[in-house]
This record gives sequence, C-alpha cells and structure tokens, in this order.
Amino acid sequence: MIQIIKSKKTNRLFLLSVIILFLGTVAFLLENLASVHIGPYIRVGLSSLPNRVVDYLLGPVVGASFGAIMNCIKYAARPEGAFFPGFMLSAATASFIYGLLLHNKPVHVLNIIVAEILVKLLVNCGLNTLWLSMCYGQDFFVLFPVRALTNLAELPFASVILYGLLKATEKVRTTKFKDIL
Repeated sequence: MIQIIKSKKTNRLFLLSVIILFLGTVAFLLENLASVHIGPYIRVGLSSLPNRVVDYLLGPVVGASFGAIMNCIKYAARPEGAFFPGFMLSAATASFIYGLLLHNKPVHVLNIIVAEILVKLLVNCGLNTLWLSMCYGQDFFVLFPVRALTNLAELPFASVILYGLLKATEKVRTTKFKDIL
C-alpha cells in the first residue's frame, strides 16, 4: 500500500516536472520567435502565455517561482542591456497575481479581465515603467503615457487569447489529468 502511494506521488511529481519543462521551453521559443521589440521600452509578444498556464494549474507560489526563473533564463539566452532584478520581481509579481485570481477557479471572462487589468496597471505600467526609468534615466511620467496606451490597447486581445488558452487547458485538465492537476 505504501509503495502504491509513493508511486502515485512519484508519477504526479514526474508529470508536473514534464509539464513545467514543456511550458518553459514553449515560453523560451515564443520569446525568441514571436516577440516584437518596439524600442527599448515596449515589447509585444506571446511568451508569457505558458507562464499563465502554470499560474492557472499550479497556483501563485509555483507560478511566481516559474515566472522569476523563466525571466532569468530568457535574459541569459538573449541579454539586452545589463541584468536588472526588478524585471524578475515584476515577472514573479505578475504570475503571483494571475495564480491568486485564476488557480482552482473555473475559467471565467470576468476573472481573466480583472487579472489582466491588475497586472497591466500594477506591474506593466507601474513596476516595469519604474524599472525602465531607473535603467534608462528617463522620467517615469514621460514613459508612463505610452506604456499605459500600449497596455490599454493590448487588454482586449490579451484577455481573449488568455481566455481561449485557459478554456482549452481547463478542458484537458478536467478530462485527462483530473486526478493529477
């Protein structure tokens, strides 16, 4: 009986490790193949979507850890300027917020919109603009309007894409992995 329990725990841990490694690889590839940099202040891409799946499936603590680690890996693979730990903190904070609002909850449009607004306002427009102003010596209030408009324009698209992705993830989770995830 004890060996069966250990076996189930080992299988669950192995499957979670495979999922995390797979999603990390997808995030890395999306960062390098599907991201557009518009000057030093704005980046548009899909590389955060695998992070959102980790946040949804595994919660805020694992999501924040995954976000911080992936931020370091992406930087190491494609450094742009000096490493600044604030961006790692931003990645962890965003993942924590998504995990807090989406983990163990049914995928619902309102939850996703609230999570998107909080992250875009607090992390993207707040923390990241602060970090950029510190790194590049630009005034926060000069950078803020452009970053706010960009995030506002991204909001509906990001919400629709995240909703579709998490709905698909929810379906797979409840049909294929209901005992594990």
